[in-house]
Amino acid sequence: MACWNSSCRNGCHFRARPASERRQLLQALLLLSLVGVLRRVLRFSRLCTLLSRWAAAPNNAPLSAVDQMHHIAQAVQTASACAWPRPNCLDRSLTLWFMLNRRRITSELVFGVCYADGALDAHAWVTVQGSVLNDSPDVAERYAVIHPQAMP
Repeated sequence: MACWNSSCRNGCHFRARPASERRQLLQALLLLSLVGVLRRVLRFSRLCTLLSRWAAAPNNAPLSAVDQMHHIAQAVQTASACAWPRPNCLDRSLTLWFMLNRRRITSELVFGVCYADGALDAHAWVTVQGSVLNDSPDVAERYAVIHPQAMP
């Protein structure tokens, strides 16, 4: 967990952040690791069911500000540099989806595919009311959306 000290290699400067941001970063780090491990041992449908149940009992007041959604997305992105196992786009997207829905922010997990350099590539990202949170806004132009997945 050396990443969380003041000499962080990715510039997160954990100790200099306000307490609320530190809690968000720690929550994102723990969730990324948990999702990464569970994704490897459970069927995807079972993992989605578990996350949906856990997200159904929000522990925070509703957030309405768009900048709060971006703060959560940034926390997941920052924490992903230190998480084990190393999170992929699906781990990051599931974690972001979970953290948003715990705060009563409805989001969608979106899957896309593209054929590039002779190989099929798959990708996952999160949208809120059509806006992409954890990727570039043109991601749906680069990947053919398979099925926008509104988690139960």
